[in-house]
Amino acid sequence: PKCCHLSFHAVNPIQDYCQKNPDFISLKLVDTGYPICYNDLEKGPLMIDHFGIKVKDFTKSKDFYQKVLQPLGYQLAANFPQAASFVEPNDCDPMGDFWLNQGKAEPQYIAFHADTHAQVDAFYQAGLAAGAKSNGESGLRENYHPNYYAAYLIDPDGNNIEAVCHKERH
Repeated sequence: PKCCHLSFHAVNPIQDYCQKNPDFISLKLVDTGYPICYNDLEKGPLMIDHFGIKVKDFTKSKDFYQKVLQPLGYQLAANFPQAASFVEPNDCDPMGDFWLNQGKAEPQYIAFHADTHAQVDAFYQAGLAAGAKSNGESGLRENYHPNYYAAYLIDPDGNNIEAVCHKERH
């Protein structure tokens, strides 16, 4: 499939776009009942092509994210003196979708997709082992939806990072 970098928890105009462009993307209803455009039904939803955050201590943060993202399947993709990126196995962009850059850090909130509850748990444990502070242990957050299983950490720069799985536990 082509990379489209388009995913929406959408309303009718987006659903119409998805349905009118079947060669580019396809429409699927997921467990939450929200329509999402996929570029690859095996991979899952894409909304953001790539994003980055600034970090105070580049080496420390790069090491931290290598450890905490490993349970989610992310690997170091690009490694420059003051910037690095991480890629997940099914990404169509070999340069990755999550970037770290040396600079003045402003705390952000970032949620990483997990395929399983076990990946959420492993993310949380890896983060604690790498020096993160807990901001909410692994568990269901039914106030979002019945299958919202997530864990929250505060990284070395004060960012609130989350791993979330939207599937039922099997």
